[in-house]
Amino acid sequence: MSTLAEEGLNDVKTACCDSLLAQRVEQKLQGSKVEQVIGRIRVAEPPVSSARSVAIPESVLRAKAMGKTKPKKGAPATSSTDLPDADDDGIEGAERRVLQRDLEEEHGGAGVYSLPLQKHWDLKRPEWANDIIPEIMDGKNIADFVDPDIEAKLEELEAEEEERAALAQMEAVDMEEDEETVAAQAQVSKLASAIRKKKGVLKATSRRDKANNHPTMPRKVRARKQSIDGFVGHMSTVGVATAADALPNLRARSLSRV
Repeated sequence: MSTLAEEGLNDVKTACCDSLLAQRVEQKLQGSKVEQVIGRIRVAEPPVSSARSVAIPESVLRAKAMGKTKPKKGAPATSSTDLPDADDDGIEGAERRVLQRDLEEEHGGAGVYSLPLQKHWDLKRPEWANDIIPEIMDGKNIADFVDPDIEAKLEELEAEEEERAALAQMEAVDMEEDEETVAAQAQVSKLASAIRKKKGVLKATSRRDKANNHPTMPRKVRARKQSIDGFVGHMSTVGVATAADALPNLRARSLSRV
């Protein structure tokens, strides 16, 4: 045995492992649980008379029939786990199969290429494999409720609303109205402008949140940060009366908590 030339190391390892295994088996046979376990063990052996033919893959038979097993230039070195003549790689003149490793290198490498599992799906029509899987919520397809022209329709409604507001102002100038009507219209115009401003802020916030790559905060966590004062302040900004007399239920709850 030589550790420098690595000669005889495997023989020594095999001998040590066999002796250690035999020692452990002997110790277990001397134990008290052997009689309880030995009756449950059954070693199945094939019948001696059965003929077991050799199964050779067709690729190996073709390679042997060609008689060319010369490795190609630049072919990767074989390892101890490779089967002899089991692959077409390294056979001169044989067509090399396109492996998933080759497709991965062609499409960006590891971390970019995604294994197409739909190729192995058993479908009635093969062209269905590349269809987009619908998103189902509450037993309904979300795509059925998506309007692709929703943005254009919203712009038309906003333009119509602005046009009506301008016409209302022109009519108010022509007609003589009392102070209460003028004050009511001014209040309505103020609320409408506040709603448009709030809508723009919400749109900008939504676009910013969608653009950021961060996990969505659960609703339970967001609810902990909300308070009654924030709710009352929000309602007052949109024109809802938030006085104690206008919200008796809120006042009763706050008193009960105190």
